[in-house]
Amino acid sequence: MNILLIAFAFFVLLTFGSRTLGSRALKQLTLEEKTKAAALFSLNRNLYLTAALIGFALLYFFALQYRLMPFPFALGTYVVLTSIFIGINIYFTNQKLITHNFPQPYIRLFLASDLVYLIGLMIFFGIIYSANLYQHLLGA
Repeated sequence: MNILLIAFAFFVLLTFGSRTLGSRALKQLTLEEKTKAAALFSLNRNLYLTAALIGFALLYFFALQYRLMPFPFALGTYVVLTSIFIGINIYFTNQKLITHNFPQPYIRLFLASDLVYLIGLMIFFGIIYSANLYQHLLGA
Protein backbone atom coordinates (compact mmCIF):
# COMPACT_ATOMS: atom_id res chain seq x y z
CA MET A 1 0.00 0.00 0.00
CA ASN A 2 1.24 3.48 -0.82
CA ILE A 3 2.75 5.27 2.20
CA LEU A 4 1.01 8.54 1.27
CA LEU A 5 -2.34 6.78 1.25
CA ILE A 6 -1.66 5.43 4.75
CA ALA A 7 -0.63 8.88 5.99
CA PHE A 8 -3.72 10.46 4.45
CA ALA A 9 -5.99 7.74 5.91
CA PHE A 10 -4.61 8.39 9.43
CA PHE A 11 -5.10 12.11 8.97
CA VAL A 12 -8.69 11.77 7.70
CA LEU A 13 -9.61 9.29 10.44
CA LEU A 14 -8.25 11.47 13.24
CA THR A 15 -9.72 14.64 11.70
CA PHE A 16 -13.11 12.93 11.66
CA GLY A 17 -12.61 11.93 15.30
CA SER A 18 -11.66 15.50 16.14
CA ARG A 19 -14.77 16.88 14.48
CA THR A 20 -16.93 14.35 16.31
CA LEU A 21 -15.47 15.45 19.64
CA GLY A 22 -15.98 19.09 18.64
CA SER A 23 -19.65 18.44 17.87
CA ARG A 24 -20.06 16.65 21.17
CA ALA A 25 -18.43 19.61 22.93
CA LEU A 26 -20.87 22.07 21.33
CA LYS A 27 -23.79 20.05 22.69
CA GLN A 28 -22.51 20.94 26.18
CA LEU A 29 -23.27 24.64 25.59
CA THR A 30 -26.46 26.63 25.84
CA LEU A 31 -27.52 28.81 22.93
CA GLU A 32 -26.17 31.88 24.74
CA GLU A 33 -22.79 30.21 25.30
CA LYS A 34 -22.64 29.14 21.66
CA THR A 35 -23.20 32.75 20.61
CA LYS A 36 -20.47 33.87 23.02
CA ALA A 37 -18.07 31.26 21.59
CA ALA A 38 -18.82 32.35 18.02
CA ALA A 39 -18.05 35.94 18.96
CA LEU A 40 -14.77 34.93 20.64
CA PHE A 41 -13.54 33.04 17.59
CA SER A 42 -14.52 35.59 14.99
CA LEU A 43 -13.56 35.96 11.35
CA ASN A 44 -10.50 38.10 12.17
CA ARG A 45 -8.96 35.31 14.22
CA ASN A 46 -9.59 32.74 11.49
CA LEU A 47 -8.04 35.04 8.89
CA TYR A 48 -4.95 35.46 11.07
CA LEU A 49 -4.55 31.70 11.52
CA THR A 50 -5.09 30.99 7.83
CA ALA A 51 -2.61 33.70 6.82
CA ALA A 52 0.03 32.31 9.20
CA LEU A 53 -0.36 28.75 7.89
CA ILE A 54 -0.26 29.94 4.27
CA GLY A 55 2.86 31.93 5.16
CA PHE A 56 4.54 28.79 6.54
CA ALA A 57 3.62 26.89 3.37
CA LEU A 58 4.98 29.68 1.14
CA LEU A 59 8.26 29.76 3.07
CA TYR A 60 8.53 25.99 2.67
CA PHE A 61 7.92 26.12 -1.08
CA PHE A 62 10.32 29.06 -1.56
CA ALA A 63 12.98 27.19 0.41
CA LEU A 64 12.54 24.22 -1.92
CA GLN A 65 12.16 26.21 -5.14
CA TYR A 66 15.26 28.32 -4.62
CA ARG A 67 17.23 25.55 -2.87
CA LEU A 68 17.75 27.64 0.25
CA MET A 69 18.06 24.46 2.32
CA PRO A 70 18.13 20.71 1.69
CA PHE A 71 14.76 19.01 1.25
CA PRO A 72 14.71 17.00 4.51
CA PHE A 73 15.66 20.08 6.52
CA ALA A 74 13.04 22.24 4.75
CA LEU A 75 10.30 19.66 5.33
CA GLY A 76 11.35 19.14 8.94
CA THR A 77 11.37 22.88 9.58
CA TYR A 78 7.92 23.26 8.04
CA VAL A 79 6.53 20.39 10.14
CA VAL A 80 8.04 21.72 13.36
CA LEU A 81 6.91 25.32 12.77
CA THR A 82 3.39 24.28 11.83
CA SER A 83 3.06 21.92 14.80
CA ILE A 84 4.38 24.53 17.24
CA PHE A 85 2.04 27.16 15.79
CA ILE A 86 -0.99 24.89 16.12
CA GLY A 87 0.07 23.83 19.63
CA ILE A 88 0.40 27.47 20.74
CA ASN A 89 -2.97 28.23 19.17
CA ILE A 90 -4.56 25.35 21.12
CA TYR A 91 -3.02 26.67 24.35
CA PHE A 92 -4.29 30.23 23.85
CA THR A 93 -7.73 29.01 22.78
CA ASN A 94 -7.94 26.94 25.96
CA GLN A 95 -6.89 29.95 28.06
CA LYS A 96 -9.49 32.15 26.38
CA LEU A 97 -12.23 29.61 27.12
CA ILE A 98 -11.18 29.43 30.78
CA THR A 99 -11.01 33.22 31.06
CA HIS A 100 -14.53 33.61 29.67
CA ASN A 101 -15.93 31.00 32.12
CA PHE A 102 -17.02 28.33 29.71
CA PRO A 103 -18.15 25.06 31.33
CA GLN A 104 -15.32 22.63 32.13
CA PRO A 105 -16.90 19.68 30.24
CA TYR A 106 -16.95 21.83 27.10
CA ILE A 107 -13.36 22.96 27.58
CA ARG A 108 -12.16 19.38 28.10
CA LEU A 109 -13.93 18.08 24.99
CA PHE A 110 -12.79 21.08 22.95
CA LEU A 111 -9.19 20.53 24.07
CA ALA A 112 -9.45 16.79 23.34
CA SER A 113 -10.77 17.62 19.86
CA ASP A 114 -7.86 19.95 19.14
CA LEU A 115 -5.29 17.49 20.50
CA VAL A 116 -6.69 14.63 18.37
CA TYR A 117 -6.41 16.90 15.32
CA LEU A 118 -2.83 17.88 16.22
CA ILE A 119 -1.86 14.23 16.75
CA GLY A 120 -3.40 13.34 13.37
CA LEU A 121 -1.45 16.12 11.71
CA MET A 122 1.78 15.06 13.40
CA ILE A 123 1.29 11.42 12.35
CA PHE A 124 0.59 12.58 8.78
CA PHE A 125 3.69 14.78 8.72
CA GLY A 126 5.78 12.11 10.45
CA ILE A 127 4.93 9.43 7.91
CA ILE A 128 5.53 11.77 4.97
CA TYR A 129 8.77 13.07 6.46
CA SER A 130 10.06 9.55 7.14
CA ALA A 131 9.19 8.36 3.65
CA ASN A 132 10.73 11.42 1.99
CA LEU A 133 13.84 11.30 4.17
CA TYR A 134 14.25 7.61 3.36
CA GLN A 135 13.92 8.30 -0.39
CA HIS A 136 16.28 11.26 -0.14
CA LEU A 137 18.92 9.19 1.66
CA LEU A 138 18.64 6.46 -0.96
CA GLY A 139 18.99 9.05 -3.69
CA ALA A 140 15.71 8.05 -5.31
